[in-house]
Amino acid sequence: MKKILTKINILNLIVILIFTGLTLLKISLLTKEISSIRLMKKKIVEVSKENQKLEDEALALNSISNLDQFLKNSNLVKAEKFKFIQILEGGIVVK
Repeated sequence: MKKILTKINILNLIVILIFTGLTLLKISLLTKEISSIRLMKKKIVEVSKENQKLEDEALALNSISNLDQFLKNSNLVKAEKFKFIQILEGGIVVK
Protein backbone atom coordinates (compact mmCIF):
# COMPACT_ATOMS: atom_id res chain seq x y z
CA MET A 1 0.00 0.00 0.00
CA LYS A 2 2.85 2.37 0.84
CA LYS A 3 4.49 1.67 -2.52
CA ILE A 4 1.30 2.62 -4.36
CA LEU A 5 0.99 5.88 -2.39
CA THR A 6 4.66 6.66 -3.06
CA LYS A 7 4.18 6.07 -6.81
CA ILE A 8 1.06 8.25 -6.81
CA ASN A 9 2.91 11.03 -4.97
CA ILE A 10 5.82 10.84 -7.43
CA LEU A 11 3.38 10.92 -10.36
CA ASN A 12 1.58 13.94 -8.83
CA LEU A 13 4.91 15.71 -8.36
CA ILE A 14 5.88 15.04 -11.99
CA VAL A 15 2.52 16.36 -13.24
CA ILE A 16 2.86 19.48 -11.05
CA LEU A 17 6.40 20.09 -12.35
CA ILE A 18 5.24 19.70 -15.96
CA PHE A 19 2.38 22.17 -15.47
CA THR A 20 4.70 24.59 -13.68
CA GLY A 21 7.19 24.40 -16.56
CA LEU A 22 4.45 24.98 -19.14
CA THR A 23 3.12 27.92 -17.15
CA LEU A 24 6.58 29.50 -16.94
CA LEU A 25 7.05 28.97 -20.68
CA LYS A 26 3.73 30.69 -21.45
CA ILE A 27 4.60 33.59 -19.13
CA SER A 28 7.96 33.98 -20.87
CA LEU A 29 6.33 34.05 -24.31
CA LEU A 30 3.72 36.54 -23.13
CA THR A 31 6.42 38.81 -21.68
CA LYS A 32 8.31 38.77 -24.99
CA GLU A 33 5.14 39.68 -26.88
CA ILE A 34 4.37 42.56 -24.51
CA SER A 35 7.88 43.98 -24.81
CA SER A 36 7.69 43.63 -28.59
CA ILE A 37 4.39 45.53 -28.65
CA ARG A 38 5.91 48.32 -26.52
CA LEU A 39 8.86 48.64 -28.90
CA MET A 40 6.52 48.76 -31.89
CA LYS A 41 4.42 51.48 -30.25
CA LYS A 42 7.56 53.55 -29.65
CA LYS A 43 8.61 53.06 -33.28
CA ILE A 44 5.14 54.13 -34.46
CA VAL A 45 5.38 57.33 -32.39
CA GLU A 46 8.88 58.07 -33.75
CA VAL A 47 7.83 57.43 -37.36
CA SER A 48 4.69 59.55 -36.92
CA LYS A 49 6.76 62.46 -35.60
CA GLU A 50 9.23 62.11 -38.46
CA ASN A 51 6.35 61.93 -40.95
CA GLN A 52 4.83 65.13 -39.56
CA LYS A 53 8.21 66.84 -39.73
CA LEU A 54 8.66 65.80 -43.37
CA GLU A 55 5.15 66.97 -44.25
CA ASP A 56 5.88 70.36 -42.67
CA GLU A 57 9.12 70.61 -44.66
CA ALA A 58 7.29 69.70 -47.88
CA LEU A 59 4.69 72.38 -47.22
CA ALA A 60 7.42 74.93 -46.58
CA LEU A 61 9.16 74.00 -49.82
CA ASN A 62 5.92 74.30 -51.78
CA SER A 63 4.85 77.57 -50.21
CA ILE A 64 3.77 80.55 -52.27
CA SER A 65 6.88 82.56 -51.40
CA ASN A 66 9.09 79.84 -52.84
CA LEU A 67 6.87 79.70 -55.90
CA ASP A 68 7.19 83.47 -56.25
CA GLN A 69 10.99 83.20 -56.07
CA PHE A 70 10.92 80.47 -58.70
CA LEU A 71 8.78 82.59 -61.02
CA LYS A 72 11.09 85.59 -60.63
CA ASN A 73 14.13 83.50 -61.50
CA SER A 74 12.53 81.79 -64.49
CA ASN A 75 12.24 83.24 -67.99
CA LEU A 76 8.46 83.38 -68.09
CA VAL A 77 6.61 86.23 -69.80
CA LYS A 78 3.59 87.86 -68.19
CA ALA A 79 0.43 87.46 -70.26
CA GLU A 80 -1.32 90.66 -71.31
CA LYS A 81 -4.34 89.30 -73.16
CA PHE A 82 -6.38 86.22 -72.42
CA LYS A 83 -8.37 84.31 -75.00
CA PHE A 84 -10.94 81.78 -73.90
CA ILE A 85 -12.09 78.93 -76.09
CA GLN A 86 -15.42 77.35 -75.37
CA ILE A 87 -16.08 73.98 -76.97
CA LEU A 88 -19.72 73.30 -77.83
CA GLU A 89 -21.30 70.16 -79.17
CA GLY A 90 -21.28 71.32 -82.77
CA GLY A 91 -18.33 73.69 -82.95
CA ILE A 92 -15.82 75.96 -81.25
CA VAL A 93 -16.44 79.53 -80.08
CA VAL A 94 -13.59 81.97 -79.43
CA LYS A 95 -14.16 84.99 -77.19
